[in-house]
Amino acid sequence: MKAASPKVSAKWLGLFYAAGLLLFLLWNADAVDVVVFSFLFLPWLAGPAALAAIGARLAAADRAAWAWAFFILEALVVASTIWVWFYLIVIAPDAQNGVGMLLFPVVQYGAVLVFFLVAVLVAFLTKPGSGVRKQDEDC
Repeated sequence: MKAASPKVSAKWLGLFYAAGLLLFLLWNADAVDVVVFSFLFLPWLAGPAALAAIGARLAAADRAAWAWAFFILEALVVASTIWVWFYLIVIAPDAQNGVGMLLFPVVQYGAVLVFFLVAVLVAFLTKPGSGVRKQDEDC
């Protein structure tokens, strides 16, 4: 049996996440404007997970740990969305929860952006020939 690849796993997780979001958004769609809004809202909601999947895809072959890290980040984005929506719908229903659902991806985009910046910084600092050059001791 072949070992799981983080790149393939991230792709499938993102696909199932987007499909699940779309089904959830269309669950009680009773008018055309709700359907249109659901299709327009889907990229905003699925964007952070898609960016994490792109990060897993862009991870270099010699840096498989980063690909797994981006896959775990994507899984955390998916889990956080499920938890926040469950909390807002089941545990603490309120009329203003729609605003929370609309703005929660801002937090996720921020977390993915910070993770991308850390990954780029670590890749730059660990690249051979980078960093602070050592001074010659002969001088």
